[in-house]
Amino acid sequence: MIERYSDPELTEIWSDREKWNRCERVERAVIVARARLGRIPEDIPRRIDECWSAQPISPERIAQIESQTHQDLIAFLKERKEALNDEHLARYVHDQEMTSYDTQEPAFNEALKLSCSLIVTYIGGLLGTMEAFIKDHRFVPLLEPSHGQGAEVQSLSRLCFTWYQDLRGALASLENAMGVLRYSKLSGMIGSNSGMDPELEETALGLLGLKPLYGSTQIVSRVHYTQISDGLANVVSAIEKASYDIWLGAQSCSRTWREPFGKSQKSSSANPAKMNPILCEQNKGLGTLVRGNAATLKNLIVTARARDISQSSAERVLWPDTFHATARCIGNLRKVIGGLVIFPDNMLTQIIQSKGTYAASRAKTALLTMGETYGFTADDAYNIVQLASAIAFLPDAWAKNLRSVLPASLDEAETMFELVRGLEARIISVSPSIEDIIARAMLSRTDMLEYTAEQVLRWRDILQQIFASEANRLAWRNVFRLSNIMKNETAQFEAVLGQKFFGE
Repeated sequence: MIERYSDPELTEIWSDREKWNRCERVERAVIVARARLGRIPEDIPRRIDECWSAQPISPERIAQIESQTHQDLIAFLKERKEALNDEHLARYVHDQEMTSYDTQEPAFNEALKLSCSLIVTYIGGLLGTMEAFIKDHRFVPLLEPSHGQGAEVQSLSRLCFTWYQDLRGALASLENAMGVLRYSKLSGMIGSNSGMDPELEETALGLLGLKPLYGSTQIVSRVHYTQISDGLANVVSAIEKASYDIWLGAQSCSRTWREPFGKSQKSSSANPAKMNPILCEQNKGLGTLVRGNAATLKNLIVTARARDISQSSAERVLWPDTFHATARCIGNLRKVIGGLVIFPDNMLTQIIQSKGTYAASRAKTALLTMGETYGFTADDAYNIVQLASAIAFLPDAWAKNLRSVLPASLDEAETMFELVRGLEARIISVSPSIEDIIARAMLSRTDMLEYTAEQVLRWRDILQQIFASEANRLAWRNVFRLSNIMKNETAQFEAVLGQKFFGE
């Protein structure tokens, strides 16, 4: 991974030095297992350990040897045998018909395990940041869209809560996938235990905290490891979903929040006014990278019989990059949520400008209940709210005229711009919301919808009768109260975060 997106701890895990340290641990485990089973003198592991501890691995020497052998594991073994400086001891290293991937497979398993554990820790930190955000923004109203259309009001906490639950689900899939890392192989060139017998394999793997994966060829089938890459793909997808939601709310035409932006930070080299949501956009690109890597790793399940080099040649690149990109996505979202700049005034303005349509679904239900004694059907209630919603957004005369004529020159465009700018206050129209249109029986026919004048007159007559009642007027007002719409969210939070979460 390029340095810009690299995680220091992952860089260390996937470094050549740590790779060879892991391979050395595998070789030591096999030697100790052979001694415990009485197959070699019991002092051999201690003598080899003393030599290797006195002369740690030299990745530089391994690279030098590999430049001649063109096989990295052979280069590693030669370097380690050189450190023994004793041909008698050297014969016990990588003995018993071990093959290259008998050494590298358990070592690779450990790299995956360490990397996954680090990612799980990072996710835990992000979940903690989300919990704090949920707690702090419980009563901030937000008009939440569906299909890009304003649908209903919820709290900003509820939006973050959906991200939180997605991430918890992705975390569960990754942790479940990590179960495959309990297994590995030390079963020889084609995996048949022809050289390293099952007892020795089980003993050596046990020293590494592993169990044999029976049925392996020269390598562990990549079917097992792709569960890990799929789990990471789930994690970045959950993160990218949250990032995209934030990106949509940060658009300058309807900004409800923005990413944290440093005092000396710059966005566009051309436009100084821009505060680009670059962290969310990075998550889009890196999320795509992780999912693409996961798909490629899945393609690498297919190999020629016992083994070919296609897996390892690609895995050297794909696995480290996948972990680095996942870690970067987690860190990006944690920065964004932890430092998100909220604009509650814009949120409230959007709710007001929706002209009551944020409660359209509740209004439909309330109308049906109130109008049943007057013969209202479910269709009547639906159609009345639909018509009222259309009327609420009908243009004033000046706006209607403006929409009817497209500018034919730059001068005309400039004139129209100045006209609208001079009437800016009218854009935040004082026209009534659906709450008032329905309660005051202000329905009228419009060419936008198919309803006849007779239907509209009937509805107006019934609405006048319904809202002659003070009780109905009060009930209708409550339909549009944000507190009534948002009050049931708490049960969801408490079910997941604990009943005392908001009472602390």
